[in-house]
Amino acid sequence: MELSSLYARHILKVCANARRVDLDALSQPDSWHQIEARQRWRAWCSSFIDSELTGQRRIELEHDPRTAGAVRDIFLSDVWSRSAFNSPEHDRIRDQVLAYGDPLLLESFGPSLFVDMSGERIEIQGEVYPQSWAGGVAMLAWMGAVCEATGVHCGSGDYFVMERCAIDGHCAASRQELMRDDAMNHAGEEAVKVYDAMRT
Repeated sequence: MELSSLYARHILKVCANARRVDLDALSQPDSWHQIEARQRWRAWCSSFIDSELTGQRRIELEHDPRTAGAVRDIFLSDVWSRSAFNSPEHDRIRDQVLAYGDPLLLESFGPSLFVDMSGERIEIQGEVYPQSWAGGVAMLAWMGAVCEATGVHCGSGDYFVMERCAIDGHCAASRQELMRDDAMNHAGEEAVKVYDAMRT
């Protein structure tokens, strides 16, 4: 499968993070949710040896000829980063990504598929958000929306939720709830209102 390299790199990245974090050196878990998240995170990555989780290994995987294909070529080229918003090149790549309908691929590209994130303010469906933190909130809204858009259940087993729960004890019931909480941490109630507006 052409998307296999994307998922392989994602797994290596998640497990490299898990290996770098010494969970035993962190504070004692304060809930059974956090205990369960730490156990699950360790179990996910227990089969890897350290040499498989290096940055160099991920680079080698990116250039492995067995992973060649349109998806890999998009990531390795600078066409996407150079394409102006709504240019023919931008639209071509966006259509290509949407045709896959894959949650991890959509996460990787972020809201810039549909929103011009290059300016000092962003506009979504005719609504302008001039706040300095609006771009960050747009990313949070996008990461949550990917779940509904692709039919993925992003509950307590979601890797975003699991990592946060395992590390700092913030154990949300879903990715959407976690992203909304992070919007609150961004800039309080105003950011939550913007987050909710972007999600509708």
